[in-house]
Amino acid sequence: MVSALGGIGGATLLVPYFKRAGIEYSQAAALSSGFGCVIGAAGCLSYALLGQADASIPMTLGSVNLPAFASLALGASLLVRWGARLSKQLPQVLLTRGFCDFLLTSGGKLLLPMVLVL
Repeated sequence: MVSALGGIGGATLLVPYFKRAGIEYSQAAALSSGFGCVIGAAGCLSYALLGQADASIPMTLGSVNLPAFASLALGASLLVRWGARLSKQLPQVLLTRGFCDFLLTSGGKLLLPMVLVL
């Protein structure tokens, strides 16, 4: 639920856990992607079933815009192999630093609205 509200997948919680368990980074990223699909599907289903539909927006199911869903699903399906190959070719240090930057950016995105209110 928290990852859906924050707009991020399960990677922010699962990759550090898998790394601490001794799993290589590229495998940890692949495992968290699998869990991310499950988290995304559950979030999409709940937004579709429980979301408030806006009659002015065509082609929606609950709060899910169907063309946007289709384009994101297609893009992810087409690029998943490329990402897996890339994660095996890049040095572990570069992947770790990139993931660290992702976590800092995500955390900043979540904290910025609270800081602006103060």
